[in-house]
Amino acid sequence: MKKIIFIAGAFFFLSTSCSKDSKGCWMPFSPFGVDDANEPTCDISRKEAEEKFAGKWFYRYPETKYCWRADKPGNSSYPQYLFGIPESMKGNMEATYGYTLTKIDCSSFCRIKWLEKHKSKITGNFGPVLLYVETLVNADSCSRLTTGRVITIRETTDSLITREVSEKKP
Repeated sequence: MKKIIFIAGAFFFLSTSCSKDSKGCWMPFSPFGVDDANEPTCDISRKEAEEKFAGKWFYRYPETKYCWRADKPGNSSYPQYLFGIPESMKGNMEATYGYTLTKIDCSSFCRIKWLEKHKSKITGNFGPVLLYVETLVNADSCSRLTTGRVITIRETTDSLITREVSEKKP
């Protein structure tokens, strides 16, 4: 009987001391998918943090961040602002953007920014550089592409067309 009372008392203590609004560290969060401060605000309750920084979303710091796939009927996407979102912000992001979010492995996809360069073999000059952004849902392809890697797209008798990885996330 004493064990049951002790366990019940311990459960009650832990559930009240770890409540959502207890004092702790709170990180302000932006609807654009980023932390809205360099460091969390500590030793205050969530309610106090919300009063101090009106209009901000907050999550308990530190909280594990995940990658998310955004689903709408007939369309799935991997928006960059969903790379590294705490699970507690999932509901806010769904309500703001109208998606259903699904937690995914960050290494199962990547978002690549390519710079396409057209070089004249005759003059050695480059034409305008074009920017392409694509999401690769292939872990093998993502692992082989690194920032700075150049791939030849096409070569003709008078020109060379290459793409360079300028940015890769996550």
